[in-house]
Amino acid sequence: MMDINQEVFNEFAKVTKESGEQIGAALKSISERLDYEPLKTALGNLNIEYENRELLDIFEDLSKVYKTMSEDSRVELAIKLGGKYNLARTSTILNSLNIK
Repeated sequence: MMDINQEVFNEFAKVTKESGEQIGAALKSISERLDYEPLKTALGNLNIEYENRELLDIFEDLSKVYKTMSEDSRVELAIKLGGKYNLARTSTILNSLNIK
């Protein structure tokens, strides 16, 4: 599982406007899913490098690609990334994230 630093947490809190508990649970789920083959395959298909990178950097790259995808593809990717329970959070983050 990937370490989640304060910068990631703060950026997600700013974007989602949710409680720390909700953000923490979502980030934990997302970081655990980065080891799942379906997500690795999806990221590879999008030319997103995910190994040995900070979570915030991965999300920044994903956010750029996400905005160009069809709605069905967005939903599928958000579910692979955050799970069905975190679909709305993950979609909000990917639609809103604007870092650097």
